[in-house]
Amino acid sequence: MINAAVWTPTTTGPSSYAVEDLGTFGRDESAAEDINDAGFVIGYARNNATAIDDAFFWQNGVVTPLLGVAGYATDPVALNNLTNSDVVLVVGASSNTVTGQRIGLRWAVTLTQIMP
Repeated sequence: MINAAVWTPTTTGPSSYAVEDLGTFGRDESAAEDINDAGFVIGYARNNATAIDDAFFWQNGVVTPLLGVAGYATDPVALNNLTNSDVVLVVGASSNTVTGQRIGLRWAVTLTQIMP
């Protein structure tokens, strides 16, 4: 099983990191695709039986699904660095696992304040 993770440098040494496993969100495995300066992560979680990927946006332990096209694998590719806004833009694509047809997507994720 493969899980998306965030590696954060620690102050204990030049090669020391804290690793946070992001989980699989109820799927078989997950992968992180991009992280911005604020630490927001995008990626996908895969159902191995159907080969369908579901995109997600991760912020401080809170996951937001990024909806794609029904029956298509959804893969986010990049997110912006606008950290002084309450909206983060994500771009990616959905692809039909049978025909290979691809559709470009853009998501606008509204940030919610997360209390510690």
